[in-house]
Amino acid sequence: MQEGTIQSQVQQAAKNPTLRRAGAVLFWALVVVYVPLCLALLAIKWLVLPEIDRYRPEIQQFLQNQTGTNIQIGQLQANWRGFGPHLEIENVRLPQSNGETGFEASRIQLDWSLPSILAFSPRLKNLELHSPLLSVQRNLQGEIVVAGVPFVDDGTEGNPGLDWLLDQRRVLLKNGILNWQDSLGQFPDSQAVQAELLIENTLNRHQAGLVFMLPSLAESPIQATLNFKTPLLERQLGDISKWKGTFHVDAVLDRTQPLETVIKNFGVDAQISQPQGQLWIDFEKGLVQRSLLNARVAKLRFANPQVDAVPFDMVNTSALIEVRGEHLLFEPQALSIRQLQGQIAGRQQFGPTDLAVSKSSVDGGTQWGLQISKLDAAQAKAILLELGPHLSQQAQLDTLKALDISGRINRVDLNWSTAGGSPIENSQSFNSDVEFSNLMLFYRDPSANSNGTVTGFKNLSGTFKGNDTAGRWTLIGKNSEVALPEIFASELLRFDEVKGEGAWTHVFSPDVPTRFSVDQLEARNADLHINTAGTYEFLRDEADVVDLKGTLPMADVAKVSAYLPLVVGSSAREWLSTNLKAGLAKNGEFQLTGRLSDFPFDGPNKKGVFRIEIPFEGGEFTYAPGWPGIQKVNGKATFNGKSMLVQAETAETQGVQLKDVQARIDNLDAWEPLLEIKGQGQGELGNMVAFVNQSPVREILNEALINAQVEGNANLNLQINIPIAAPDETQVKGDLLLKGNSIRVVRGMPTVSNVDGLIQFSNKGLFIDKLLGQALGGPVTLNGTTDSTGRMEIRANGTARARGLAQYLNPLAEPYLAGSTPYTVVVATREQGVVVDVNSQLLGLEVKLPSPFNKKADTRLSFKLNQAATNQGERWAIDLGPDGKPTAQVRAVVLDEGGQPGIDSLQFAVGAPLAAPTVGFQGDVRVPVIDLDEWREVFNQITSVPGNAGLMGEFMGDPASNPSMKLKVGIRTDRLNVGSKSFEGVSVAARTVENRWQFDVKAKGVDGYLTWIADKQRPDGAVLARFKTLVIPQTLDSDMRNLVEEPASSIPALDVQVDNFTLNDLALGSLKLIAVNQSREEQARATLTQRPREWKLEELRVENPESVTTAKGVWQYGANFTKQRTDIDVNQTVKNGGGLLTRLGMADVFRGGEGTLVGRLRWNGAPTNIDYGSLSGQFKLLSNKGQFLKADPGVAKLLGVLSLQSIPRRFALDFRDVFSEGFAYDTMEADVALKEGIASTQNFKMTGPSATVLIDGNLDLESETQNLNVVVLPDLNPAGGSLIYSVIAANPAVGIASLIADYVFKDPLAKIFSFQYQVSGPWSAPVIERVRKSDPPNNPTTTNARP
Repeated sequence: MQEGTIQSQVQQAAKNPTLRRAGAVLFWALVVVYVPLCLALLAIKWLVLPEIDRYRPEIQQFLQNQTGTNIQIGQLQANWRGFGPHLEIENVRLPQSNGETGFEASRIQLDWSLPSILAFSPRLKNLELHSPLLSVQRNLQGEIVVAGVPFVDDGTEGNPGLDWLLDQRRVLLKNGILNWQDSLGQFPDSQAVQAELLIENTLNRHQAGLVFMLPSLAESPIQATLNFKTPLLERQLGDISKWKGTFHVDAVLDRTQPLETVIKNFGVDAQISQPQGQLWIDFEKGLVQRSLLNARVAKLRFANPQVDAVPFDMVNTSALIEVRGEHLLFEPQALSIRQLQGQIAGRQQFGPTDLAVSKSSVDGGTQWGLQISKLDAAQAKAILLELGPHLSQQAQLDTLKALDISGRINRVDLNWSTAGGSPIENSQSFNSDVEFSNLMLFYRDPSANSNGTVTGFKNLSGTFKGNDTAGRWTLIGKNSEVALPEIFASELLRFDEVKGEGAWTHVFSPDVPTRFSVDQLEARNADLHINTAGTYEFLRDEADVVDLKGTLPMADVAKVSAYLPLVVGSSAREWLSTNLKAGLAKNGEFQLTGRLSDFPFDGPNKKGVFRIEIPFEGGEFTYAPGWPGIQKVNGKATFNGKSMLVQAETAETQGVQLKDVQARIDNLDAWEPLLEIKGQGQGELGNMVAFVNQSPVREILNEALINAQVEGNANLNLQINIPIAAPDETQVKGDLLLKGNSIRVVRGMPTVSNVDGLIQFSNKGLFIDKLLGQALGGPVTLNGTTDSTGRMEIRANGTARARGLAQYLNPLAEPYLAGSTPYTVVVATREQGVVVDVNSQLLGLEVKLPSPFNKKADTRLSFKLNQAATNQGERWAIDLGPDGKPTAQVRAVVLDEGGQPGIDSLQFAVGAPLAAPTVGFQGDVRVPVIDLDEWREVFNQITSVPGNAGLMGEFMGDPASNPSMKLKVGIRTDRLNVGSKSFEGVSVAARTVENRWQFDVKAKGVDGYLTWIADKQRPDGAVLARFKTLVIPQTLDSDMRNLVEEPASSIPALDVQVDNFTLNDLALGSLKLIAVNQSREEQARATLTQRPREWKLEELRVENPESVTTAKGVWQYGANFTKQRTDIDVNQTVKNGGGLLTRLGMADVFRGGEGTLVGRLRWNGAPTNIDYGSLSGQFKLLSNKGQFLKADPGVAKLLGVLSLQSIPRRFALDFRDVFSEGFAYDTMEADVALKEGIASTQNFKMTGPSATVLIDGNLDLESETQNLNVVVLPDLNPAGGSLIYSVIAANPAVGIASLIADYVFKDPLAKIFSFQYQVSGPWSAPVIERVRKSDPPNNPTTTNARP
């Protein structure tokens, strides 16, 4: 249907005569126009072009008309190429108005476009310029002139040359030279060479590319491109205001001096190295729409020559610099810098970061904008501090220097408007969107009177978003710090976690109050956990108004003062900071509401609330310097306005349980706030005394109670008023109720027990009215007061009974006391301590000690004791007897050594003048008679129980335990009674010499000294003794002998030498005894390996003219001295046996004789106690040239056993002619074996001129019995004697047993009646029987059993 319609329309048009005529007219018109044109073109091709040089003037004029310039051309050549004419022009020159060359080229090629000719608008399809020289300059008017042609249209003539250039299809410039000249002098003259320019123009698109060398700046080519569009069918193509496109340039500069000169023209000295970059400029309507510079500089240094400052340096700097918004080329409205990064002064890295600023004019003012992202705050500060001095911003830099900045600005988007052209004046409105993270911003006030106050925060992240009317904020932080010196006294508040949000209104509204609100703010750390909400209003002409409420879920009481606002007075804050020591607060609440100018809301017209209420437990606090603290406090602290009240339901101080304790400060903001403390206590009296001794009351009482010892419970009421600003003016008042307590005010004094009464005290002292108690076994009454000078005096009157006095001195001394006596005691304080005076006549007290201390009950004996006690110790003075001639005196200095008493010096005298004080013990005893037995009985009595109790034990202890203590004691007596023996003219001097105890003894029969040593190397002690004479009489009493003979549990090391030693009236000669103990290390090793310890007898030597006896051995013992064993080697050499026996008290029983006794013995037990039941060993006896003399029996038991004199009494055989004057022998020998107390011999043989005696058998040393065979062989003749001896010796039934041969016989055998005898029975009554030949033989050597 549609196709048919079209055909029908064509047919109708063909039939229309009007249309036919119009078509005919148009056809002929075209024929008329183009036929001549074609003919003209043919004429030009064949007639004109070959002769073109003839038309050079006409052509030159044509070009001048077309370009609007005074162009000059040289030789012309032309031909027809393709479909259009081709023209070559040589030596083209375009002079400027001043005659200088603006443009010239050696050759120019032109190709015309045939279609343009046919369209009656001839254009070049190709224009090529070879080796052109182009001059570009900026004139004094700032216009860009190219080859003398202004580049910018001034609005009158346009840019015909640029119009013509952009109307050509293609323009190519080869190997060109460009000269630049700036008449204004801002940009240095330069020349570009090897320039290559290509311009391609289409209908409305234009493209240009330029590559050239700029030797003054770069060694590599610089490239630039230009792409733009013009309006379709626009004829004025050179009108830049109608262009729309992009310009791009890419360059790497090697020489920067020209560029630095350019920058210097702007008042900045700059040094640039290796700059490179790419520039894109978008333009439209003659204005820059957007420009982007991607620049990189190896080093950038610039300085303001008018400022004395270190040049600003950045290295390896790069950035994308973008300018947006329509603006003239050098007048940008908005600048954006992206990916800015580098190093400041080659040290601190900066960036990458983005920032942008904008400015635009609006109705009534200016609109400003600032956008920042990814900004490191510390890096930004470093740049500004380096750059700022060159921008003449010193005042702002001083502020910046006072800021300590770090963290990251993630986003800043600020837009605001001002009424004028300044961005910081006459602000009208603003919008903000800020986000930051881990930001630190501290401002240290540099002013002289600020003391370096710091304000700011650290490690906070958050957002601020809103406008001048309203906005919202959020905060969050980890390990954050806040410094608000205008609000808090603490320089810095640290929080583990912070988070909150809120809002603001009317920040820049001048007529409306600015209001900040906190919807929720939570902060926590180890010290506290706080939640708060509220508002804060900044009133322009009035005081600010605050309304804050919050809770404290948890708080450390010791740290709470650091979080109190400055509205709490400085004195109160200082007191809280100093005295709150511990405690945990829970579920606390606080509120601050009202005008801050009315704080602390203490008047009727100052309405508001300031209240903090904190329940706490486990609290600990002090209240004034020098006072004991209060612990385990459970209660509540309330701050209300100016007042503070701490209420404790329970508490404790120094172990005293407290209740109903209140601590109050009515005016925290007072110049001198007063702290009032009230409370009640109940607990051990010792803890209450400790409380007093650790408080200033201790000084008030002159340390009277420093060494007091108390027991029992007591009740305490206490009130203390402490001026916080002057704690030295503290007032204390209280009373102490005692019920059944025990008190000893001064160490060494008797204890007062069962004390009842009331003690009142204050900062003026103690006051006591009739305290009743018991002391020294009797009643006592105490009264006390303190005078106006602060001296306290306590008087006690009582009765001391014997039992109580003994318990005080030494409980074991009770048998030596009887009766009772009154006494008085005065305890008074002095500047340095306490003085105690005790007085008594001891009337009614019987003393049962030996002379000179014995006393009857009805006699008087003055007793005076003075004790001056300080916290360093005590001084004692004791006088017994009349003042003129005291019986005894004691002076002592007792020092406090770590809470334990220790005697520094002690002097005592009995019957002698008192020595001058010196360190250590000094004593002088001079009495006519000393009965050692009586005093030893007293000593044994009072030391019979381990541990010296009572006063003696408290102070004396064991002086031997302190070997470094100096001691010097002298005892002189006319007579010293020991048992039934008296020593006359006895003088004993005991002293310590270099940690050794030395005793010098001189009396009748004793002259020498001994030293006692005990140290780590000798744990059991050592005795060193040297005596010229030592006589131990036989008449010592039984106790003394038992002491000497008692088995020892341990034996010290011994080094004893005596020149003349007498024992039991026997002069034994010289004595030398050396024995050593194991060291501690050896003892420890023996214990570890379960081996016995050892005491070694290295040498025992007794020497006299008749003999030398030596011995050595070892004593072994186990733990607790069990399993003891002694091993001894004995060696005796006898020079004169008769003389030795005479020396031993057995005169006239033996004559002559010499020989040896060598053996080894051992027994179970100590060396001082031979156990005969375990005695074992052996020894050998050899003797020559001796004779038994006639003597009475009974010299000794064993001698009686071995005495052959008893045999003639019992038998009839008479040998008087042989033994009447004693038996003489030539040799005597025997081997003796001992086993468990049984001594046996088989070969005792004694030979002499008249007979031979053979003995064998056993001796029981423990039961003192024997079983012996004795054979006597008379010397009838040598042959007969030998025969008899041979027969007996050959008899196997008759053995010769061994017998101990170290004892002597009594009388020699006078008569022998038979050849063989049997001796048995006890030693004291032996049974002797004749053994006949017909009797069965008895062989006692076949067994070691006891008879």
